[in-house]
Amino acid sequence: MIGPFRTRLLRQLGLPSWSPLGWVVKHFLQQHNILLEQAAVHLAVLEPDHQVLELGFGPGLGLKDALAKLGPHGRLYGVDPSEYMHSVASRRLASGIQTGQVKLLRGTAESLPLPDGIIDRVFHCNSYYYWTDLDKACKEIKRVMKPGAFMVTTMSLSTLQKLEEDGIFKEIKWQPHFFMDTLQRANFTDVNMKNFQQGSIEYQAIFAAVN
Repeated sequence: MIGPFRTRLLRQLGLPSWSPLGWVVKHFLQQHNILLEQAAVHLAVLEPDHQVLELGFGPGLGLKDALAKLGPHGRLYGVDPSEYMHSVASRRLASGIQTGQVKLLRGTAESLPLPDGIIDRVFHCNSYYYWTDLDKACKEIKRVMKPGAFMVTTMSLSTLQKLEEDGIFKEIKWQPHFFMDTLQRANFTDVNMKNFQQGSIEYQAIFAAVN
């Protein structure tokens, strides 16, 4: 039973769907990702006129926080493959969608439905370990970023380590060096990871820039 359940859980974590387990995953993401989402938005140093992209936006917590930092000329894009998460986030971002300031797109990091060189900031939280092709995804992300843009991703390494110890992430390449090495192969610059502390919670952020 552990094997089949683990497979189903991983599938829902990577691509939540309309199902009882998908509903549980949605609430888990809303409860446990909020600090990491807020941290990613803060570390992205958004400016009012920025064009911003979140990858794997899930329930839309990070998008909501990012929208509050943009002025009327800023634009917010979200890309996620899950129809369920699109529905949840669309309700959360309804006012921004109605004004045209927010655009939610179905897609993956490996094939972004965006033109070249339009994005000032990219952020994502607990996302890259679910991408099927890291090399392709990093090249695609770089394609849509402007010169001088940068990306930040946040995670809790202690949580990911626990998931591996519990067998849930047994075969998942969550370790930061996999992602950072791929970013460097894609010719991102200033690739680095920093540790942060908020109260009793420690988390990590990976940064990468485009020249």
